[in-house]
Amino acid sequence: MSGSGGSGTVADHWSAVATVALLGADRRRLPALPTGPVADLVDRRDPPDPASALADRAAALTIARRSGVRPGPVLPTLITPPPDPRPGCPPAAIAVLETVLDEWPELFEEWLALVRARGWRLPGDVTAVLLARFCAVPSLRAAVVALAGPLADWLSELFPAALGSSPRPSGRPTGPEPVPAGRPVGIDPATIAAGLESGEFGVRHKPLLQHVLRSLAIDDLEPLADALGRAGTNPHTMGLALSLADLARTRLTMIRELTR
Repeated sequence: MSGSGGSGTVADHWSAVATVALLGADRRRLPALPTGPVADLVDRRDPPDPASALADRAAALTIARRSGVRPGPVLPTLITPPPDPRPGCPPAAIAVLETVLDEWPELFEEWLALVRARGWRLPGDVTAVLLARFCAVPSLRAAVVALAGPLADWLSELFPAALGSSPRPSGRPTGPEPVPAGRPVGIDPATIAAGLESGEFGVRHKPLLQHVLRSLAIDDLEPLADALGRAGTNPHTMGLALSLADLARTRLTMIRELTR
């Protein structure tokens, strides 16, 4: 191993050691270390081969370089959002929301209305996701802001490019309301499954049938979902029947979780 006593700075020696590492310790010898604490530390060891000597040298120089870095300026303390005394939205309601957004976004307005009725507030991660998703939909964004409370303004100030920075609307913000349960829709729900089987209802009726399912009272959802799940003999409407059954079950689960 080469002895200490070389000249130059630690930075210069780091460059020389990097060159040795690139070329290989068996092809180029390590230069002598500049006199100082790093050389004293390295000279106390007796590595068995050039590769080990190179590793020792690199470790010692890394410590020296990091120890010599001056600390940066003190960063300002992040101001926390104002307190919100409302209870947080329970995990079960959040799990339902994930299903709604992924599979049945038509139910999102009803989810918002149910959460608002319970007096729950949205957690931070859910608020950020919803603000980003509905940044360009003023009515839904206003409803999300209302549920999130002061947390929504705090997040929007931190991430205006991603979450939007429009001011909180005056008055009570309201998003689109769900279809009121029990509103007459012109179709007897008990006839839907049989109508799909016979071909009376088809894909062209899908928006209307979804509207019917979104208007039903909770007690009518499970029987209809079971009937739709059995309506699978007509190959032209089988997919629609199963899709509507899933909508009914998803809405049933959502209402149960958010009203229990």
